[in-house]
Amino acid sequence: MEIILLDNKSESDWNAFCFKSSGSWFWHTTHWMNYVLAYRPEYDPVQMSFLVRENNKVVAVCPLVLENNAGQKEFSFSSFAVPSPALSDEIGNRQRKKVLDFIFGYIDDQAKAHAVKKACFRFSPLADLCVQSKWYPSNYLFKYGYLDATFNTQVLDISPGPEKLKSDVRKGHKYDINRASKMLDAHIYDAESIDRATFDLYCELHHKDAGRVTRSQITFDMMFDWIKEGYGLLVGATLKGEDRFVGFSYHIRYKSGAYYASACSDPDYAEMPIAHCILWESIRRLHENGTRFFEIGWQFYGPEFHYHTSPKEHQISKFKRGFGGEPVSQIVGEKYYDPDLFENEYARKRGNYKQYIVTGYGRDNHEK
Repeated sequence: MEIILLDNKSESDWNAFCFKSSGSWFWHTTHWMNYVLAYRPEYDPVQMSFLVRENNKVVAVCPLVLENNAGQKEFSFSSFAVPSPALSDEIGNRQRKKVLDFIFGYIDDQAKAHAVKKACFRFSPLADLCVQSKWYPSNYLFKYGYLDATFNTQVLDISPGPEKLKSDVRKGHKYDINRASKMLDAHIYDAESIDRATFDLYCELHHKDAGRVTRSQITFDMMFDWIKEGYGLLVGATLKGEDRFVGFSYHIRYKSGAYYASACSDPDYAEMPIAHCILWESIRRLHENGTRFFEIGWQFYGPEFHYHTSPKEHQISKFKRGFGGEPVSQIVGEKYYDPDLFENEYARKRGNYKQYIVTGYGRDNHEK
């Protein structure tokens, strides 16, 4: 087996492999990797992704980015987990194990060569291997010295009709969806209907909602290109009978799945059920376009050992769960190459969780 570093010439081959591999999703493609490289320039990201070739045939691809987070070198994507390697569906289980051994041996060697202190990988719940199987893949990262940092995400099977889907929606959400239909008009923008002027309105509202410009313009330009290429869908809401946009949501589409990537609403209209409108209309349109699975977001129910989350994040999670679906494991594994970093990070996590216990801040276990 040999390593072939990803470069501009091999991007098309890389993306073609990802589309065929049941273990990959959009996160594995160069479309997303280029976004990650531009998203946090302060991390000085370095592209180190590679293909694995055996007998003149590509058998795997492995995204890998070296980042410098406050002086700490790590393999990560914008300081979060890198998508796990995607393997060819044409190789058997025995060969898959050999390929994975080869890949993670190479990653360990690169970690040593570049003084990397930590590596973090994650599976994609929207990969065909996960959503179309009767079983969920086990966390093979354990074999390579990774610690489990898994949490939940929410995935909807939107293949049934809208009426069936609506029956799974929380009662309060149904009320707000019906209320929104009397106040707002929804507009759908795909590769055929998107225009730059409308997309720029989404960018402007995104900045207004956040109170600042949160990331570089090049990342928004990439998102616009994804819509033109069929990988994105923009849903907007205007005041009834008017041209004024008061909300948008942006979704990534790839293979049989879609991901709820971004949403914004005008803070001047905070009393309106804008989020209910655009998310429900997104579900309806994605269903019409043949999308089967829709990941609507990470789920945090309360105190987490590995993730220091806020009450606001817990409320957002609860809001998303109100649209139905099932919790699915977002498998994450992290490996420490530096013992002091491990000790410091786990001491911080222990301290955060201890504070949860001291303050009596618990979970909301009651869904309505």
